[in-house]
Amino acid sequence: MMGWIQANDRRSKLPSMLSGVSDKVHTETNWTILTSKKFRKPLIIALGLTCINQLVGINAVFFYSSSILKDAGISDSRVGLMIIDILNVVPVPIAAALTKILRKRTMLISGISVMVLCCIGMTFSLVYSVGWLSIVFLGVFVVGYDLSIGPLLWPIVAELFADSARGAAVGTCVTMKWICSLIVGIGFPYVEEAITNYSFTPFLGTTILSIIFIYFMVPETSDMTIAEIQDGFRSDHSVQSSSKSQM
Repeated sequence: MMGWIQANDRRSKLPSMLSGVSDKVHTETNWTILTSKKFRKPLIIALGLTCINQLVGINAVFFYSSSILKDAGISDSRVGLMIIDILNVVPVPIAAALTKILRKRTMLISGISVMVLCCIGMTFSLVYSVGWLSIVFLGVFVVGYDLSIGPLLWPIVAELFADSARGAAVGTCVTMKWICSLIVGIGFPYVEEAITNYSFTPFLGTTILSIIFIYFMVPETSDMTIAEIQDGFRSDHSVQSSSKSQM
């Protein structure tokens, strides 16, 4: 999926090799990625997006979908889960096609905004026991995820780092993703038991915070080569360094 989306970008990412740095000779380690100042901003952005990928609650939705669908009158949960699985797959190639005409930041903010509305709608439908509305909001929530942070996470993370650092950065983000997945998987049943029909309100908070993070922190990478993205990070770093030296 990552390769598919990157292939649909209107400008090739291959010019990263022309940045003048012999990336083939030197490969950054995980420790360097975590401690070096030049990787600090892209790493914060990458780890932030990785946390968003899980903490918006997509795995909790799949965990909770069976009982929601039963409450909505679908006696065979397998049918309901099949519907959710279809909705989880179909939008992904659509997202790949949309990267040709939409910018990635726009897709991220738009998709997660849809998820915010769905969290509000899910809370309303659960509190007032409107079963069919729960199905609608559950399905739209999954579609919103699969048109935004779901398929776009790894292409954006890959674009934030030069070739020499990409492997270590992606490995660090994969570790963070599993940690966040574990937190949601262990914590959600307790949250559901404690606040029952309001169990989607924590995800309302995380989705809103996700939009704020993306708006202020995530650069637009569409139509840019990796070399150009790295130049942007270097410019930010040099501005910060010069500001500190003048103080």
